[in-house]
Amino acid sequence: MKVLFYPEKVINYARIRVIFKLLGWEIIEDINKDFDIVFYWNTKTVNKPNKVILKLSESYLVINLKCNDVSKSNVTKIYEKIFNNTLRINPEKYAGRIVAKRNLGQGDKSGRVINCPCKKEDGWHYQKLLQDISIGRIQEIRAYIVGGIIVVNEKQKKIGNRFHTIVEKNEYKSINKVFNNEEVRKINEFCKEIGAEYAELDLLQDNNGLLYIIDVNNISGIGSFEKNYKEIYDETNKQIGEALTKYIKI
Repeated sequence: MKVLFYPEKVINYARIRVIFKLLGWEIIEDINKDFDIVFYWNTKTVNKPNKVILKLSESYLVINLKCNDVSKSNVTKIYEKIFNNTLRINPEKYAGRIVAKRNLGQGDKSGRVINCPCKKEDGWHYQKLLQDISIGRIQEIRAYIVGGIIVVNEKQKKIGNRFHTIVEKNEYKSINKVFNNEEVRKINEFCKEIGAEYAELDLLQDNNGLLYIIDVNNISGIGSFEKNYKEIYDETNKQIGEALTKYIKI
């Protein structure tokens, strides 16, 4: 299988390179070469498919063609629509601790916990503070998407590493051990709404067990911690590869 990645090239540490190596597929980065399908690969958090990729979509399967806004504000808007729950916070009217993140920073680690009320800053997005310091550790869920949720990893972080990739523990779990049927349905509906056919979602639960989607990464790399959990790393990538093989034959 030869897959064109367009309009941008794939970074060396992208997970998709690991998946393709497992599958024996070839990454094509020259539109003038032969290819079988296309990955819409754009590192801009908000982007608009150009005429070239739209023309390609008339003749080829183009994965993630409609996934062109993974900004924090859009993720939150679609989450709230699907889950009928509130995630965003108005920092000027709220009293207490909340999370502030750069709106357009996919993979950005500049998030911080702030005290409100405070003035809004341009380019920042404000969310509920989930799993506050009283819990001791952050338990984050990473859901892997290929046409729908297929694999789940649960990560535990120290409070100080809330916005970073440093983890204390990583576990591979079956979907039904983490989510109920209604949550799975809503996650898949969210993915369809945001156009994510191949992506990784970050999710958190609050102290009452309510589920929140906080980030979408459609050009994911491999976290430096992952190879420390080789069995989980290998099994996760294997499952993604198998799901991708089935998905492109739809």
